[in-house]
Amino acid sequence: MKQMVYKFYLYTIKKISYIYLSSLCTLELNQMFLGKTNAGIHSRCRNRR
Repeated sequence: MKQMVYKFYLYTIKKISYIYLSSLCTLELNQMFLGKTNAGIHSRCRNRR
């Protein structure tokens, strides 16, 4: 029982961090299309996936 809760906890953390990172990525891509950021941020974003 305890292990199930632990697995669920880990899964939730992974999901949240993935959503957070991908939303950050989307933000950076949007800024890039608006010409506000440089290519360095874009490449850093692409490497995260």
